[in-house]
Amino acid sequence: MTAPLDRATIAEIAARYGATIAPDLRAQVIPRGVSGIPLPVWVPLATGGGQLVNAPDTPNKWRKALNRHQSARSKKSAETRQRIADLHAQGMDDDEICAALGMGPTSLKVIRCHMRLKANPRKTNPVEEKRAADTEALRSRVAKGLTLKQAAAEIGMAYPRARHLAATYGIRSVASRGSFKVARDQAARAIDLHEQGLAAWQIIEALGCTVHTLRGITRRKGIIFARPWSKPE
Repeated sequence: MTAPLDRATIAEIAARYGATIAPDLRAQVIPRGVSGIPLPVWVPLATGGGQLVNAPDTPNKWRKALNRHQSARSKKSAETRQRIADLHAQGMDDDEICAALGMGPTSLKVIRCHMRLKANPRKTNPVEEKRAADTEALRSRVAKGLTLKQAAAEIGMAYPRARHLAATYGIRSVASRGSFKVARDQAARAIDLHEQGLAAWQIIEALGCTVHTLRGITRRKGIIFARPWSKPE
């Protein structure tokens, strides 16, 4: 802290701002970053103008209040960190720690990272649990004889999601199993007719299928059927 200013310097500063000086005024230069020190304040006068007077002599009031607040906050933060460390050591995951301490996942993650603690593996995964429940519900309804679309409508599930789960977990409805058997038998019959020397259009007429169906057999089985594909005029 610098020494108090002399009366000449104080008078020069007051004259710069057109202020009067109280007889007992003291002033000194305060370095940047220092607070809680009494400073001269400008007090307006009823007759007009004003004068510089000493600030109330309570230099440590706000500093003490700030220190008390910071001390209480530090103590609470230390207690929270200790509780997080204890629960983490017990093997609790982030969801369980948040529920136990009543704090948000983001706050917990920030504190845990500052403590250099890795997250414990989750014991439950809501996404996986929902997928397992949806799959089981879909499988049970398909086993009762419902088609995939009917089962999805009964559960309240979007049909594209039902198709995805069915394809992922091997769920086949009665209708799809029947359709698969028909398609397999149809492909075997088409191959037999092809080996007998029939053209593609003759096989289409014999099976009662469409050109699109026979082309699908070509893609799946790698069979090149003899042309023409349409019946000659």
